[in-house]
Amino acid sequence: MQAIDRMTANSKANSSPLLDMMGALQTMLASSEVTIPDLETPCSRFPNTDQSATHTDQSVCAIITERQQQLDIVLREISGLKTMMDSIKNLEQQLVVKKDRITESMNLHKGLLSGLWRLPTEILSQIFHQCLPKSTPLSKPRALLLLTRVCRRWREVVICIPSLWCRLYMEVSWRNRWEREGPIYDSWLKRSQGRPVSLAVFCQKDDAAKIQSLIHPYISQITSLFIKFYGDADLLLLDDLPALQEFAIQMVPDEDDSNGCIPAIEQSFWRLPSTLRSLKVVDEELHQVPLSSLGPVGAHLTNLDISTLRRPSAVLHLLQLCPNLSSLKISLFTENGETLEPFMHTKIQTFRIEHYCHIIQPFSDLFNALSLPSLRILEVHYVYGERCPHAVLKAFLARSKCPLESLVFSRGNVVTDVERAEYSTLIPSLNILLEANVPGDGFFH
Repeated sequence: MQAIDRMTANSKANSSPLLDMMGALQTMLASSEVTIPDLETPCSRFPNTDQSATHTDQSVCAIITERQQQLDIVLREISGLKTMMDSIKNLEQQLVVKKDRITESMNLHKGLLSGLWRLPTEILSQIFHQCLPKSTPLSKPRALLLLTRVCRRWREVVICIPSLWCRLYMEVSWRNRWEREGPIYDSWLKRSQGRPVSLAVFCQKDDAAKIQSLIHPYISQITSLFIKFYGDADLLLLDDLPALQEFAIQMVPDEDDSNGCIPAIEQSFWRLPSTLRSLKVVDEELHQVPLSSLGPVGAHLTNLDISTLRRPSAVLHLLQLCPNLSSLKISLFTENGETLEPFMHTKIQTFRIEHYCHIIQPFSDLFNALSLPSLRILEVHYVYGERCPHAVLKAFLARSKCPLESLVFSRGNVVTDVERAEYSTLIPSLNILLEANVPGDGFFH
């Protein structure tokens, strides 16, 4: 009896009024056939070879009336068939929606059998954090939004983890992009739920007002800000960022106004809050900006990365303005030597210098004057393959008496066995490394 009931239930599950109707319709269509009538008449023969046939207007009018009646019937048949086809098309669309929902439900319940579905939210959170791209410091919106489209539970988990929404890359180039993606950026920042936020902004000079309006509700959350501007820009969005700790800026000037971004950079330094600890500036024209334009923020900095300093004296001036630095990265471009007064900086632990000169004199001038008693990591990169002056560097280390742990050279710099032995005599635990001679990769290096 139970077997019969199961067969009946399966029969009902595999049948439906719609299937029954389609079966009947198929049977009717199989037995239906459109018969093309013979519409030939004595009057329609041309040329008329039957000379005995006589045609009256009355007989011709009767034929026309009959044809009109036949045409009306065919037109009604076509109209009815078109209406039926539209109904079938609409029915097909409804069935597609039904199929998609059934498939979604089936996949959802299949997922319940997977171990992934039973993972605790905390584990999923760690997995999702690992899914974020590591190639750039911040996430483009699409990278995280993909996780919200896998299944309903993943979407609920992703949206409810504020830490996933604390890093955002915003690109503003065209009006239609901003109108489309601006609300996405705002929704993203809302999901951070008051957590500290890191932003990267790539925009044109006329877009600062849009961005300032967008981020204004979140200014107390922004702890890291990366800006790349194309053209002379008014950096309005730097106003009133009370929690900012890390700031990076790159200005790409217009071709017809290579100095246009200099005032903007000077003003941006003065707008930076005293909470700032890390500053990076990537700009080939920075040597034209007075270092005094760092303003009071220099005294609070612990990390500084500035490209294209022209003179060794500018490096020493920079160190005087930033007495609390623990990490410094600079580039030298000058070909001129200088006489410098001795200078000691007691806080720097990591120092990276990229040397773009064809002569070693600027490097020697700087290291002959400098002492860094807290230095632990020193990186010396000669971009044009010159050999680092061993005697100058050895004298610097002896004078600094620093606890140096790593001495990193460009791979093109040859360190002889004798030089290694002399370095080891000064600092027995020193690790000497050779790395590829690759300049910094600009904005995100």
